[in-house]
Amino acid sequence: TGKLAVNGGKMVLTTFDDPINAVDGIEINGGEVFGSSMVDDGMDSNGSIKINGGKLFVVGAYPNEAAFDNDGKTFAVNGGTVVGIGYKSDAPQASRSAQASICVKKTEGVKRFVRIATEEGEEVMRIETPAYGTSTLVCSSPELEKGKTYVIEVSEDGKKFEELVRLKAE
Repeated sequence: TGKLAVNGGKMVLTTFDDPINAVDGIEINGGEVFGSSMVDDGMDSNGSIKINGGKLFVVGAYPNEAAFDNDGKTFAVNGGTVVGIGYKSDAPQASRSAQASICVKKTEGVKRFVRIATEEGEEVMRIETPAYGTSTLVCSSPELEKGKTYVIEVSEDGKKFEELVRLKAE
């Protein structure tokens, strides 16, 4: 389609190809959207991606597809909760986003469970990834603060976490 806008509701899209795809841009303003592809990207736009609210969880196919693919065009997160998991991914652009994001890129250390915490140990997000291995995680939440450093921890069982990396939210 040309442009795609989601303003509310609940969608669970498990598809062979891109579950969320538009030629001229995608805008998420509300609702709950889960998209998972068997062989392609979780969300693919040849135009911009703008997320202003709602809850969005997308999964790009293992072993080499993207969570978010928008050909390097505008990717802004201004609200809502966003999680993208894949082999690779475009990331929200800090200069175009009102809300902070974290992107863990191409590391073999991402495991089944991911915990994002402040340096003081306060949990901000806990994410369960697909059963297969993944290497890139993109997330944004109103609880993240731009410029603040967060500890990314991983676990196979969701109980015992180990530090993977420390990243500054942008």
